[in-house]
Amino acid sequence: MKYKILRGDLQKDREDFIEFWRVNFPNWPKSKYKWFYEENMYGPAAYWIARDADDNDRFVGTTVLFPKRIKIDGNEEMIAIAGDFGVEKKHRGQGSAAEVTLESFKFIDEAGLAFIYATPNVVSEKVATRQGFRVVGRSVRMVRVLRSRDYVKKALKIGPLAAGVSRLVDFFMRLRSKESAFKSADKYEFEVLDDFDDRFDELWKTASQNFPMLGERTREFLHWRFALCPFKDFRTFVVTSRKSGALEGYIVYRLEDGNLIISDLLVSNTGEAIDALLTEFLLYLRSLDIDTVTFFYLGNKEIIKAFSRFGFSTRADNRSVIVYIKDDSPYFSRAMDENNWHFLEADNDT
Repeated sequence: MKYKILRGDLQKDREDFIEFWRVNFPNWPKSKYKWFYEENMYGPAAYWIARDADDNDRFVGTTVLFPKRIKIDGNEEMIAIAGDFGVEKKHRGQGSAAEVTLESFKFIDEAGLAFIYATPNVVSEKVATRQGFRVVGRSVRMVRVLRSRDYVKKALKIGPLAAGVSRLVDFFMRLRSKESAFKSADKYEFEVLDDFDDRFDELWKTASQNFPMLGERTREFLHWRFALCPFKDFRTFVVTSRKSGALEGYIVYRLEDGNLIISDLLVSNTGEAIDALLTEFLLYLRSLDIDTVTFFYLGNKEIIKAFSRFGFSTRADNRSVIVYIKDDSPYFSRAMDENNWHFLEADNDT
């Protein structure tokens, strides 16, 4: 098959693009186009289209680069997230995927990007690594069970007995939990917010000194990424110092089928601040009807250790972070060491 690989036009190709995703990937939200493509705070998305030259130039595949700002060793750099990679089923394995991927690489020099990264599924990872992407590492999925009712029901299969047993199990889980024994809780207080204020800019300045590579977490970015998201609802839990009033850390979260997903997290330090944040957050969640808390992460091992201290267990996860970066880039060694990253849902394509 012969394909025409063309740079997409956000206005001219809009309807073709949205129709392609509606037909081939029905869960793709139409409202994403205006928000994440046209009104991206870093500038418009760039995408490439594969059209079938043997079928009236029909739209059969695409890949997209979303601009993003990051700090690397204190230097602000522009990079891009590769996302919304899709090919019509009958055209998979015919070369269109490789062609649109290779064409998008030329954008690195055109836009002055430090590198491109992505979080592909297993099939897409194979395509991408054949074209020059490298695997940085695989994220961890960490889960904390707050209520045992579903697990007990499955084990005992007796409704009334299961309810009594789960309450007893939950009591002992609370009694033995790290957050119940945290000794510095009187130094902090918490708030739950729907949007972001100037304190987040101050936290960003402090925290960005503690992470070698950190995607922007300014008030402006957080407002755009979470408060303006048209198809998911987020809330933000913050911990502040009682003495200074400074923001010590936050967690952005969303609810999904009764479970809680941590979408973003930032702390002033990976010592007492993260312990205080997780303590107050987990104690707060006991007032909600939440069964489990899930955290996807790649990066700083101190963050992973902190979650482990607070009873989060590691589960199998196939997500990888892959990078396309030139060998002579001054950031090559930084980008290829997963411990330099602080990668959460906030850093990903939606």
